[in-house]
Amino acid sequence: MITEIVVYRVTPGLESTFDQLHDELKTTFASWAGFVGFRTLVSCQDPLQRIDEVTWCDEESSQAAYAKFKTLPSFSAFMVTIEMVSHSGHYRSL
Repeated sequence: MITEIVVYRVTPGLESTFDQLHDELKTTFASWAGFVGFRTLVSCQDPLQRIDEVTWCDEESSQAAYAKFKTLPSFSAFMVTIEMVSHSGHYRSL
């Protein structure tokens, strides 16, 4: 299993647009080969600070999903709702 971790901050004022596009993205990911699960964490101190954990069955699926994500028609609109990505990476259990 591979877990993709993305630490980011939602653009202030675009929270509702972010929520809509984020929900659509989760649904899209769920339809892709190798998808296992999706979880979002929200900071207790700053509700705009988020962490997404997306789990894939293997590294090949996670890399394919990342490449496919960047080609989605909604990719540019979604990225406008993200003020900053402070970390993004793929991880496996020890």
